[in-house]
Amino acid sequence: MINRKKLLLLLSCFIFVSYVFSSARLIFRNDPQFYYTYLKTYPLVLPLRYSQDEDDSTKLYLKLPFGRSEKVAGNYELASGWYLPGTPTDSIFRRNYLELPGIFSLGFSTSYSNNFYASFNVDIPVGDTSFFRYGYENIFEMKDMTHIGLDFPKNSYLSYSTDTIDFSFGRNTISYGPLKYNLLLSDSAPYYDNLSMRVKSGNLNYSFSALSSIPMLSKQEYDQQFSFGNFYAYRNTFVNRLDLSFKNFDFSVSMLNHTGGRLADIRDMFLFSDNGLFSADSRYRGFFEIYTAYCFNYSNFKNSFAAGISKTIDAGDVLIRACGELYHVQDGIYDHEVPLKKLYYRTISVSNNPGSRNFPDTPFGFFYGENSNIFSAEAVIAWEDGYIEVVKDFGNNSYGKVEHFLARINAKMPFADLNILLYDTKNADKDYFGFSFFYILELGVII
Repeated sequence: MINRKKLLLLLSCFIFVSYVFSSARLIFRNDPQFYYTYLKTYPLVLPLRYSQDEDDSTKLYLKLPFGRSEKVAGNYELASGWYLPGTPTDSIFRRNYLELPGIFSLGFSTSYSNNFYASFNVDIPVGDTSFFRYGYENIFEMKDMTHIGLDFPKNSYLSYSTDTIDFSFGRNTISYGPLKYNLLLSDSAPYYDNLSMRVKSGNLNYSFSALSSIPMLSKQEYDQQFSFGNFYAYRNTFVNRLDLSFKNFDFSVSMLNHTGGRLADIRDMFLFSDNGLFSADSRYRGFFEIYTAYCFNYSNFKNSFAAGISKTIDAGDVLIRACGELYHVQDGIYDHEVPLKKLYYRTISVSNNPGSRNFPDTPFGFFYGENSNIFSAEAVIAWEDGYIEVVKDFGNNSYGKVEHFLARINAKMPFADLNILLYDTKNADKDYFGFSFFYILELGVII
């Protein structure tokens, strides 16, 4: 039987947790509200946060996608096998798969006092090898339950926010910088397991993220790793960033420190580590927005550079933006002779038909990988609860010619989200052209 002291201690802990873990809800690129919020605030750190969330309720919800995803043409098929490392080409084509909703999503969210937000989302996907072999199937038309993938959840977190500090812990995407594909840490990975914080003080802001990646290796990688001696199965990354903002100009410096094969220490977190990146970016906000970024690997001094220009027109309830960005990334900037020290974020993707345990690897920085010269153009029309986006990327990377076209409508409708996609991707003599149309119904109950 619980005595009064234990009951008082339990109650005190509950009050403390309710007070300390208080946060604003986060906004990600696949949310209908993303671009309207982004173009109003032009942040240098993602994800965004809702400016106001007065709903203090706790909700249980079920999301059911109604629609289709069809492959029109293409010869790309994701390799299947046991513990196969992915390539940038695989990441490029998997992006189209990751844009799709899961078979269904079951989760809960809770908020408190406009400062605390918690979300846990079990988003059951189609397996990635199943998708590229058999296509997309929703829960109502699935012919074989072995087509279900086991790579979930992709987005669950606790978040706390005040006027001076932001804190989040969980699994979600992060990006630092003014570019669509940032050079030091971008949101191109499916997710990051992370602990992040930001301290805000007038014109100077400090951000920190600690990322944990899958330390498992393929047989060939284990042989290579053991050739450098014994090791511990750890793979951790730490990012520090300072943002200095003025009326029309922003300047930022960032450092990404990566350690693998051993436990990290304080030096790895805040100074230098086994392998890492240093970057500086700037942005001028005038009639046009002009921004640049330079990033180099402080272990081998390989570098990357990007520049962009954009124009946003505020038409009241509608925002219109057009931008163009040019990227140059040297070969070897993310590489290392020791497998656990390579600058890639590794996840594990579990599919049953065809049977596969793959390791999708995404560069921490530029999405298209090393030895890249890419031009990216984007046009966006955004309103409060949706946007229309058109993207065209072209150039080359280590695997050959790159072309990617995307047209998207993402809008919040009564009781549902509307998501329409058209995509055409080419790389390494592979191609994939398809489209999808989904009406994602949300059923919820407040408790």
